[in-house]
Amino acid sequence: MIILEGIDGVGKTTVADFLSKKGYTTHHFLFDEKNQDIVEKYLRLLERNTDKMILDRCFISELVYGPILRKQCKLSKKQLFNLLNRYRKINPLVVYLKANKEDILKRRKDDIADYSMLSENFDVLNKRYDKV
Repeated sequence: MIILEGIDGVGKTTVADFLSKKGYTTHHFLFDEKNQDIVEKYLRLLERNTDKMILDRCFISELVYGPILRKQCKLSKKQLFNLLNRYRKINPLVVYLKANKEDILKRRKDDIADYSMLSENFDVLNKRYDKV
């Protein structure tokens, strides 16, 4: 399993699309402020064959975006440790993608809401990703 992480517009989906042409199964997840079953969503994936599986985002995004955009993370410490322990057993490769602000904003210019959010939060999102 390969997990692709990074802020919006960094190229996660582009990498996932490339790898899907090489035989990987891709699961694309958006950071969804309304999603309430975040733990179950990521645990259900482990019931499948995780060989050659790509996650375009995972619960790591909640650890980054939740505290910044909603002032809280939807995951309790207990839920987080459960997810980490379950994922650790399959030993995924986590790839953290980064890009400079100008390139990301250029890529997101047609999505006004996303462009605005990234413009305002670029530095704090990157710092949070580095910490997580």
